[in-house]
Amino acid sequence: MTDTTNTPDRNRRPGRRVGSSNSRALILEAALDQFATTGYGRTSIRSIASAAEVDPSLITHFFGTKEGLLAESLSHLDRLPVRIRAALTRADPDKAETLARTYFGAWEDASLGPRLRALARAAAESPSAATVMREALETHIFTTLEANSTPRQFAHMQVAMSQLFGTAFARYILEIHPLADLGLEELVDHVAPILRSVFAEAESD
Repeated sequence: MTDTTNTPDRNRRPGRRVGSSNSRALILEAALDQFATTGYGRTSIRSIASAAEVDPSLITHFFGTKEGLLAESLSHLDRLPVRIRAALTRADPDKAETLARTYFGAWEDASLGPRLRALARAAAESPSAATVMREALETHIFTTLEANSTPRQFAHMQVAMSQLFGTAFARYILEIHPLADLGLEELVDHVAPILRSVFAEAESD
């Protein structure tokens, strides 16, 4: 009988990880990097697998589709949705500044910022990615807020978030000047009064 104890698995591709403990994280990082540099539409499961050094079937096993991979990426944002919900529901005079600083501070963060830019570019480029983003916002932020607000208050919260996202897109994706040149605190000083007026109207209802 032939001893096969030390015989390599002939079906395993050389250099490819097969479901190691950190494969999931490596796939997510590779996907976000490619979404940011290559574009969501031009990124494929195969190219992500190559960058992460895993078999493409492992990505399908973990995430199903590219849209599933994008949705999973949205759940790895360092509790940003929780912090945004907390800022939106604060009942103090600094609510607008806190929300603006929390949101734009995330875009400025060395780790979180590139992920947010990749996700924003994906949503702008692909209708399917935009759908994933919208559903994620509804799940992680808006559902909880809607359940604890009047319809008019909830509408004002959505206006506030739209103001933040639009400003972030102009600053970090389009890099419109002089908006892109402002420091973080300068940006907060410009945006907070707009948010404050939105919240004041909501609280008067």
